[in-house]
Amino acid sequence: MNVFLLVRTVSIHLVLLINPLNCKFCLFSVVSSSAQTNIPADLGQDVILPCTVPNNKITAVEWIRPDQDPEYVLFYRDGHLDPDNQHPSYQNQVDLQDKEMKDGDVSLILKNVTMEDNGTFECWVHQGRKKELISTINLEVVEPGEIVV
Repeated sequence: MNVFLLVRTVSIHLVLLINPLNCKFCLFSVVSSSAQTNIPADLGQDVILPCTVPNNKITAVEWIRPDQDPEYVLFYRDGHLDPDNQHPSYQNQVDLQDKEMKDGDVSLILKNVTMEDNGTFECWVHQGRKKELISTINLEVVEPGEIVV
């Protein structure tokens, strides 16, 4: 369970993170500059949820579903996926499009989408002690042939 204590400044949040992953008490700056994108997907298809960072000094990537517990869809750091806190329904269903994160590409591949995948996905990137919300994706899964309005 993560506990966040927020101190608000002009447009940056400082976060004291009490986190069981590796860090007992870490201070991060959190910047939120996300753009929201709607993406339709046919039931059963693989879909790519785009997320690109202009600066390529990425230390970790988080893809989350804020409405789920645990919220992690994918957590990638130190050159590998960390499945320990991943939501069970996403194990073996997700991957990064480019694990080398060339050109800042941290897009998520979501395999064989189901109706349960409908909803909001957030892409967070860590660059040193800075954690930034890069994109918010609203995924709308539909039956093949169904028209999305």
